[in-house]
Amino acid sequence: MKNFGLRELRLVRPAGGEWPNEKARAVAARAVDLIDAAKVYDSLDAALADLQYVYAASGRPRAQDKLAKDVVMLRGVQEALPPAGTRIGVMFGREDNGLYNDELVRANAILTIDTDPGFYSLNLGQAVLIVCYELFRAPRRPDLVAKRERASRREVEGMLGRLFSALDARAFFTQYNRDVLQFAIRGFFDRLDPLSRQDVAAVRQVLKALQRPPQPQQHQSGAAVPTLGRAVPGADGTRSDAQRGRDASA
Repeated sequence: MKNFGLRELRLVRPAGGEWPNEKARAVAARAVDLIDAAKVYDSLDAALADLQYVYAASGRPRAQDKLAKDVVMLRGVQEALPPAGTRIGVMFGREDNGLYNDELVRANAILTIDTDPGFYSLNLGQAVLIVCYELFRAPRRPDLVAKRERASRREVEGMLGRLFSALDARAFFTQYNRDVLQFAIRGFFDRLDPLSRQDVAAVRQVLKALQRPPQPQQHQSGAAVPTLGRAVPGADGTRSDAQRGRDASA
């Protein structure tokens, strides 16, 4: 990380529990300051909460189809980076099992390193080094600035949680389609890029309105009804002047 200008390390429930520890310091060479400054979180959601765009590094095949996620090849990440000022993070998984599906879905896109399809797995240190190198090479684009402030992952996850709860209340999901449908819904919002704070607020307002009990429609009383020279008999039995004249001459 430090070789390529990255300074902020976030860990979710690190193995061994204690952090920082002497084993990590021993192999950190001149990057002990990064080890000591690393932030430790109890959950992935907490670690991602303030970020506005998250890549999940994964070499798992078919991840795009199953999770309805866009896949960015690392060689093209320079063209895919969000505008300047966006708080970006790259999520890496465990050394043995990588990232699980319920973790991958919390990213905006999946970041994949070109490897031999017959042997695509990299160890964690290799993957981090290659990704950091490519990000370091990415040109700075101060001219590319977001027109609207992106929503943070905390805001997006809060919106999705409320949406899924509302759908649960209407028995929308079943035990057979829950994951597939939730992956698809997440993918839909991921493709609305950038999803701004205003977008999230609008969706939350819509959900709030839909969760209220339906209100009976109110009709205005005493509203005038336009006519073409003739009165329309109403509930009060009123009649037009022409009708009253015909009655008098009869």
